[in-house]
Amino acid sequence: MGAFPIATGLLSVLIGTLVGLSLGLVGAGGSILTVPALIYGLGIPVREAIPAALILVGLIAANGAMHHSRKGTVRLDIAVRFGLAGMIGAVLGARLSELVHPRMLMILFAFVMLAAAISLARRDSTDTIDESERPFHLRPRGWTKLNAAGLAVGLLTGFFGVGGGFVIVPVLALFVGLTTREAVATSLVVIVMNCVGGLAGHLTLGTNFSTIAAILLGLFALGGAAGSGLGVRLAGRWPEKTLSRIFATIVAGLAVYLLARNFSGSHQG
Repeated sequence: MGAFPIATGLLSVLIGTLVGLSLGLVGAGGSILTVPALIYGLGIPVREAIPAALILVGLIAANGAMHHSRKGTVRLDIAVRFGLAGMIGAVLGARLSELVHPRMLMILFAFVMLAAAISLARRDSTDTIDESERPFHLRPRGWTKLNAAGLAVGLLTGFFGVGGGFVIVPVLALFVGLTTREAVATSLVVIVMNCVGGLAGHLTLGTNFSTIAAILLGLFALGGAAGSGLGVRLAGRWPEKTLSRIFATIVAGLAVYLLARNFSGSHQG
């Protein structure tokens, strides 16, 4: 093993902090930055970056979920039902990702990022929903739809290594009727469950990490934990609509960069 790259280690902490901060603030979209950050920022190959992202996103989301649970905003009954379906989908998604060339994975990933940016930019539609004062009841047919949505998000998580919060939050807010704050908090629990399922799928395929990569992931996780905790504490101090649109612009710009880089033939293998 060569000398540990200190500058890269500091960069890993910084990127992890920013990803964690975005997750804590808006609860969705933050994890979409993890895969390109690992590949193009830290030089980790695509096949390692996706399962690595699942570890990092899962740890960061778990930290954020614990902070939210202390505020009583996590709807655990809904999270478990949604998440169990997602775990099944995540295992399948991990298997499917191995069948796709790394460059094509990044091109497809860029389109997912664009979809996330659109979802974040339109996030203000959930701000008008406030059903926290009435009990939640979902009929059996509704549970079926919720499970189907969970399965689809899980596939996305296992395939690309993203949490899928940009899909989970709108589903929980618009379809289930949770408030935005409850949807954000609950989505973090679902993300943790999906990451566990996706990681399990990738590990069965023989994924492993170098010593330096493992250290970088640990530093990233530390930064992410600090960032998500800070984000949760700052949540509500700034207009969520403004935050979401700013973040949407960043995600969209990065998606365009990924498309240009991979269509030009320059990519990390």
